[in-house]
Amino acid sequence: MDFDWENLKMNRKILFATMVGIAIETLAILSFIGIAKTTFAVLGEQILAAVSLAALVIFLIVLSRSFSIKLLFLLAAFFAVGAASVLQILGHTFFPGLVKDMDLLSWENLQIAVILTLLVFCCYVLGILMIVALRNMINWYSGLTAK
Repeated sequence: MDFDWENLKMNRKILFATMVGIAIETLAILSFIGIAKTTFAVLGEQILAAVSLAALVIFLIVLSRSFSIKLLFLLAAFFAVGAASVLQILGHTFFPGLVKDMDLLSWENLQIAVILTLLVFCCYVLGILMIVALRNMINWYSGLTAK
């Protein structure tokens, strides 16, 4: 019985990319909570949103060079579930303001978690499609100018 080392390497890459993506999301959520309690919350939240978005876009650009579009969509699903899970865990354990007026095992909480997961997944998919399209346009244009 032969062991498939290439598959193991790819699984490690996917696991590592998932962990890094969820870590970026967790850091963004924790930073958002921290900034919300300061005097410059309005401006700080906007700056944090821009920095977090830039970090995730750069991360997706790096991932788009290493993974196929199918694996990028799989990672988008992992990131979306991770973001919703992190928000739920942090909200129910440390920061109840995130999940105000919701019980952990309520139907309302499940609905909101599913909707949040779907919205985040759609945002990641749109971002991935735009990155792949831009990369293909740049490759096409560089092929035209090379002649």
